[in-house]
Amino acid sequence: MTVSTRTGIIIIPRAYTPNWDITLDGINIDEELIECSVNRLVTEGTGNFSLSLVNADNQFRLKGLESVVVNADFGGGTTQIFSGVVEEIKPLYDDLTKLKVNGRHLSGELADRLVTETFKNIELSQIFRSIVTTYAPSTYTMTDVQATNISETISFDHTPFYSTLRELAYRANFDYWIDDNRDFNFFPINSINNNAEAVSPANFISSDGLGDSLVEIKNRIIVYGSTTSGLPIIYTTDDSNSQTLWGIREKFINDSRVDSVDVAKMLGTAYLTFLKDKKQIGTVTTYALPTLNPGERIYIAHPTVGIVGRFRVTHINDRITQEGWTQTLTVESIGSVRLASIFRD
Repeated sequence: MTVSTRTGIIIIPRAYTPNWDITLDGINIDEELIECSVNRLVTEGTGNFSLSLVNADNQFRLKGLESVVVNADFGGGTTQIFSGVVEEIKPLYDDLTKLKVNGRHLSGELADRLVTETFKNIELSQIFRSIVTTYAPSTYTMTDVQATNISETISFDHTPFYSTLRELAYRANFDYWIDDNRDFNFFPINSINNNAEAVSPANFISSDGLGDSLVEIKNRIIVYGSTTSGLPIIYTTDDSNSQTLWGIREKFINDSRVDSVDVAKMLGTAYLTFLKDKKQIGTVTTYALPTLNPGERIYIAHPTVGIVGRFRVTHINDRITQEGWTQTLTVESIGSVRLASIFRD
């Protein structure tokens, strides 16, 4: 008799007793709160918030730039999950007793800063550090910026601050985000597992489109380049199994930095490896996972709806109302990788 074994996971549900403390300009607004929505992202943005408040006595006389701090956890509601500033104040004219307040994460103050720099054969995390040091106030720190062991020559000409960091993250195949202490986190994509949190039937609420996606499948990669003397380089690589399953799906890459057959082969092989198979992407709504940060990987296990595996969280939407605290997570299977770490096409 043949015996086979495989590793499994056991998710132990915990009591769902959330507590929160939300302040606006230093004043607790839990009683006036209708809804608080917070967006926390990795690499693709800095986050924002929206508050819906009861304003029957016109007690909120806001001018903008007031602080908003959201604390929430399963204990005393003292763990900070978001800190931002007010940018929009909108009375609801269909109901003048209510107020809508929108704003950005505190790190949004860097969004409009423009970077003009040239770096020659510098390791990417050192470029990251140099840009933050030069263009961000000294209140920002970089205790969680990891080295990439990739050096490149790169120039920025009046490029928005966060566009430069996103470029570096893409080239390094890294993620980055800024926490509420203004500390930059820069780390390899898919490298951080959060084993304290998971989505299971015990806390699962709903799923919108989480499942297999064929959209990004590419199983024939054609790479174009040229030698330093101007001779053309063309390299093609195929995956016959993927083509049999999904048909031929081609991707063309034309990059001036492809200056040898070896480079073309490396690039084509890497793209094919990561694009030939289907991915699982989508969103899951769950009761809150209080220690989860953007960019981390968690287990999502709901066999009834066919979801079992570890997923990378790219976007967290926290929603707090008088009824409770839920999160909608945008996730992707851990095989998803940014191929711009080799070259951007």
